[in-house]
Amino acid sequence: MVLCLKTWKSRSLPGLFIYLFRFECMIINNNSNKTAIVTGGTSGIGLEICHKLLENNIRVATFSSTKKKVNTLKKTYENNINFFVCEADVEKKNQVNQFFNKAIKKFNKIDILINNVGGGGNFGEKDFINTDISLWDKVISKNLNSAVLFTKLCLPFMLKNTWGRVITISSISTQKYTGRPWYNVAKNSQIALMNSLSGKKEYTKNGVTFNTVSPGTILTKSSDLYLIKKNNPKKYKKIIDAKFPLGRPGNAKDVANLINFLCSDDAAYLNGSNIVIDGGESKLSFEI
Repeated sequence: MVLCLKTWKSRSLPGLFIYLFRFECMIINNNSNKTAIVTGGTSGIGLEICHKLLENNIRVATFSSTKKKVNTLKKTYENNINFFVCEADVEKKNQVNQFFNKAIKKFNKIDILINNVGGGGNFGEKDFINTDISLWDKVISKNLNSAVLFTKLCLPFMLKNTWGRVITISSISTQKYTGRPWYNVAKNSQIALMNSLSGKKEYTKNGVTFNTVSPGTILTKSSDLYLIKKNNPKKYKKIIDAKFPLGRPGNAKDVANLINFLCSDDAAYLNGSNIVIDGGESKLSFEI
């Protein structure tokens, strides 16, 4: 786009406005018939992904198990016909099915799935021996099982459309296996799921791609680093100086911008990739 503008010097200003209008219309038309499901899209990274996709004329359906978050988002987008949100618990299959059916009833199709819901990086203590297996079950259910379930639900619609994007949010904890083992296992399993499906020609030859995005430390209100910044600014500065090559942690918009690209036709040849977005953090010792 910048190159095009630089070569416009000899042309008229009205002509430039027409060109920009046509360029904008081309972007809108590219996305205007796309529908996305973003799991757990009412806060943090998921919420920013919803905002970004909506900005780019992609219809969005999401959910949360927290009624307050759902109501807040309903109010934010109360006049936006391209947005749907309701209350659902990702660990309860019947509620997942109910949400999915409502989303299909509203939008009729699904083109994009963002497996964003997860968590568990700070669940329990670091004591492996004394951690009950139920915590493993919970973290694997939230991260892996939810991704499996939603992918199974959405894939038939993508195949029917001969176009689809399945993108799963993992973590750079899989790069060095720091942190709690149940979280590392769950996040590595997400990558394995996307890698496995990316080699299935019956899906990929029908225009569906499968990729993973692995963020580094993202400064959201639920992150450990956010609490450190709030309660101990000196410690926060020391951590930033020591562990973040770019001099800052990531933010949700950084991830949303990448997701937005992966949802586009420009990313058509990206399949089976695990894209690390961490500002170089994983090249250092990054455990807080």
